[in-house]
Amino acid sequence: MNRTQVSLLLLVSIEMLVGGWAVSRHLYRPRPPIPDLTEYNPYTSQQITDLAEQVDPDTATDWADLADVYLAHGLFPESESCFRRAVELKPRDAELLYRWGFCLSSMGQLEEARQRLRDALTAGYDPPADCWYLIGRTELRSEHVEEALAAFEQASKLAAARFELAKVDVRAGRAEAGISILTQLATELPNAFRPHLLRAQAEAMLGNDSVAANYLDLAEVCSAQLPTPTHEFRKRILATLDSHSVTELVNRSIELLDSRQVDQADALLQTAVGSYWDADVEDVRASVELHRGNLREHRQQLEAIAEQDGMDSYRMWRIGLALSAADQPADAAQAHLAAVTLNTDARANDSLEQLAIVYQKLGDHQHANHYAARFRFSVAMQLFRQAKLIEARSVLRQSVGTDDKYPHTWFYLGEIERYLGNTETASGAYSRCLELAPDYGRAVAARERIEK
Repeated sequence: MNRTQVSLLLLVSIEMLVGGWAVSRHLYRPRPPIPDLTEYNPYTSQQITDLAEQVDPDTATDWADLADVYLAHGLFPESESCFRRAVELKPRDAELLYRWGFCLSSMGQLEEARQRLRDALTAGYDPPADCWYLIGRTELRSEHVEEALAAFEQASKLAAARFELAKVDVRAGRAEAGISILTQLATELPNAFRPHLLRAQAEAMLGNDSVAANYLDLAEVCSAQLPTPTHEFRKRILATLDSHSVTELVNRSIELLDSRQVDQADALLQTAVGSYWDADVEDVRASVELHRGNLREHRQQLEAIAEQDGMDSYRMWRIGLALSAADQPADAAQAHLAAVTLNTDARANDSLEQLAIVYQKLGDHQHANHYAARFRFSVAMQLFRQAKLIEARSVLRQSVGTDDKYPHTWFYLGEIERYLGNTETASGAYSRCLELAPDYGRAVAARERIEK
């Protein structure tokens, strides 16, 4: 064999080795797991599948983005697998380690979750208090109280961590220590209701029943959540869910309708979803008919949604609006009454306002005033739960000025006056409530507290 032949043989051998290595590398590169998506609507299923197929096996960001989408859809094993691969590619990425730890915690794999969160701390996760808080929560779930306390101490910059410390103190019978922490929290977050509830429990343990009752009152007035790292993380995951599900399609269609691009909105829904039935999509299709002026088809579509997916206040409110638009006020009133009775969501309050309008149109001024007063009461309660007592009192006074026969309005007028220290006015409001509803137990108890 001459030199030329040897050179050619070596060249062919090298090409075969390189080609074999390339084929092997392509065949054995890790690929993302594809979950069973048969129960998903076609649009969402295609969104998830496309994202999985576009993952570059050597790009950590691609794996992490897919992991977030799986996590948002509750596909925890697939999410964890993707986070694991992302961290293999970027083992010192603190953010990836934190997200992986959160996923493991959601799966109940608490020991490994703690380890990943500690790895995130070692890698320099910022802010570290978020990691320590999640570690503390996993320790509590594992009933490792001392370890949890140590973690929450590390996270003490967070109000949520200090609340957990106070909760452990109170449950351990150390009410005074818990109260010391809760006093500070009340200064920082006066509208958060959970610290007030825990303070009431601690005061009751010490035998301070009247003080405990005052904190229960505060908890009722306040509606703010205690901010935690888990809440913030879940917000991000929910945003991911919206952007990789039929919700994204619905939102785009609504934007098209708002800009009067009705045919484009309808075409988008038809193309993306096809024959698959989805309540939210059908709701937008009902709006398409409304924008086209097809009131009958609009109402029939809403009724079909309710028949297939169940009734709620929102759907009855929409049916009521459709009937009003069709100049059928009596039927509209029945729909809005059903929405109020169901009381499944905030649209029940909107139906109260519509009832006042519909009954006015029917010439029934007594019922119109009654529902106008109840609508004002619902507005006042929203203000009340934001601790805006003066504004709430003003709206409640408007309510009784319209209709003074709704006992709940008088009860909450009494509550606000009592919170503001106007005990005589409060007593009068409670008495008026009891004239209308003699068995109103909370009014009885509240008036007795004032009279003691």
